[in-house]
Amino acid sequence: TGFIPQEILDEIASKCDIVSVIGEYVPLKRKGANYQGLCPFHTEKTPSFSVSPTKQIYHCFGCGAGGNVFKFMMEIEHLTFPEAVEKLAKRAGVTLPEKELSKAEKQALARRERFLQINEVVAKYYQKVLLETKSGAKYHTYLNQRGMSDDVIAKFTLGACQPGWDGLYRFLLQRQVAPMEMEQLGLILPRKEGNGYYDRFRERVMFPIRNERGQVVAFGGRIIDSNISNQKYMNSPDTPLFNKGRLLYGLDVAKSSIREKDQAIIVEGYMDVIACHQYGVTNVVAPLGTAFTPEQAKLLMRNTYQICVSFDGDTAGSKATWRSLDILAELGAQVKVITLPDGSDPDEFLKKNGSEAFQAEISKSQELIVYKIGRLMENT
Repeated sequence: TGFIPQEILDEIASKCDIVSVIGEYVPLKRKGANYQGLCPFHTEKTPSFSVSPTKQIYHCFGCGAGGNVFKFMMEIEHLTFPEAVEKLAKRAGVTLPEKELSKAEKQALARRERFLQINEVVAKYYQKVLLETKSGAKYHTYLNQRGMSDDVIAKFTLGACQPGWDGLYRFLLQRQVAPMEMEQLGLILPRKEGNGYYDRFRERVMFPIRNERGQVVAFGGRIIDSNISNQKYMNSPDTPLFNKGRLLYGLDVAKSSIREKDQAIIVEGYMDVIACHQYGVTNVVAPLGTAFTPEQAKLLMRNTYQICVSFDGDTAGSKATWRSLDILAELGAQVKVITLPDGSDPDEFLKKNGSEAFQAEISKSQELIVYKIGRLMENT
C-alpha cells in the first residue's frame, strides 16, 4: 500500500471497537473497566491479557504484548501493517485509497478465488448426483438409513460421487476447468497406464469440507459398501486451499452455537458431527482424521475455552487421543472427557438414546486429570 493518510487510520480505528475485534479471537470477560482473557500470544492458564475499551489498547501482563487494534490484527493474523489496515477497513466499511497489487499477488489471489469457485461447483455437482440421479439414489438411501434427514443433508451439502471412472472429470472439462486445476485440487488422479485421468472419490458419499468462513476447501468421501476393501474414509490431499491439520470439520456451522453455549464438543468424524446436528446438538466439530494439532486447538479456542472431547471407545485410550487432550490443556483450555457407555460413538448413542441422554453424558464429563487417573488405574 502506498501512504495511508492518518485521518483514514483514525476513522478505521474509531469504527473498529477493539473489544469486539479482539473478542472474535479471544473469549473476553468484563473485569471492572476493562476486559480480560487468556493471552493468544503465549501459553497461560490464568488470564493476564487485558483490553481497555476507553484507551482502545490491549496489554498482556504475562508476555508484554500490547498495542492498538492494528497491532493486534498484525500479530494474530500474521499480517503486514497494510494488510491489517485493509482487513479492518473492510470491517469498518471505510474505503481505502486504491493500491496496486503486484502481478504475483494478483495472480495468487485470482487463483485462490477460482479454486474456491471450482470447489463450490463440485459440491453442487455431488449434491445433484445424490438427490437427482438413479446412481445417487443408493447413497441417499444410505444416509437416510443412517438417520439423516434431508434438512441435515442440505445443511452440510452432502453428495455422492458416481460409480464409473470419470463423471466429475468430464463434467468439469465441459465447464472449462483444466485437468491441471482439477489435479491441484485433488479431485482427479492421473491413470497409471496410458494417459487420461480418473475421479479420486469414485463410489463414495461425499462430504464437502468447509473452512470457518464456510468456503469449500476440500472433500471427504466414505465408501458405503462394506464388502469393498478400500479405505473407508478418504480426504482430499493437501492443496493450495487445504491443510488438514489447520481445519476443523463443522466449525463454520458450529461457531455461533459454541460462543452462545461457551462450550465446544470435539467428536471423531463427519458422521458424528452430522448426527449431533440431527439431534439439535450444534456446538460440535471434528478433526479430519489426523491427530489433533495446536493450530486446530487455537482455531477452536478463538470461540471458547470450555472443551469437551468425545472419542470412540476403541480410540479413547490411544496415545493420539491423550496427546490431543494434552495439546488443548497446554494451551489453557478447560478440557473434559465424555465417556459414552459401552464404548459407543455419539452417532450410535444419539440414535439409541436421544439428545437429552447425550446432554446428560456431557454434564457428567470428567475433568482431564480425573479421567487420566481413572484410565491409569484401569490399566494397572
